[in-house]
Amino acid sequence: MKAILGFYVSDDYPNQLWGSGRTPIGTGVLSVSRDYGETWENLSENINIQFCCGIDSVIVPSEDENMVLAGFAASIKKSGDGGESWETVMNGFYVEAFLNSLSVPGRIYATGILTGERRIFVAVSEDNGDTWEIREYHDSTLFGQFTRHSNA
Repeated sequence: MKAILGFYVSDDYPNQLWGSGRTPIGTGVLSVSRDYGETWENLSENINIQFCCGIDSVIVPSEDENMVLAGFAASIKKSGDGGESWETVMNGFYVEAFLNSLSVPGRIYATGILTGERRIFVAVSEDNGDTWEIREYHDSTLFGQFTRHSNA
């Protein structure tokens, strides 16, 4: 049994459907369909997970259909080859949601919780997720209580 925590359909590549979540013991799960949901590929084995953590959010930047970002319990990982290989691009942040900018190509927003401090953050990448700048922190007692929305 797997819990699906995130579901993402790319606005730019609507054939791509991404499901993310965790198993009952907390191991991350990531699956993709590139044919509108007809068939699914499990990408979980391709991600080097050093400890048990779920994958709460996924996004495909608008610039490249083979690029994908995944939000983990303590990091953001990025793939440039459709999920075959991954690299960590930001540590220390529990990412709950991503959003592509509708007006600036390459800009992506991320939000979630600063790991260990229970502070909400907003981060911005101007280069399709290669680098991130933390723009804002807010103290919060609502650890993990975000409302999930689609790609608004």
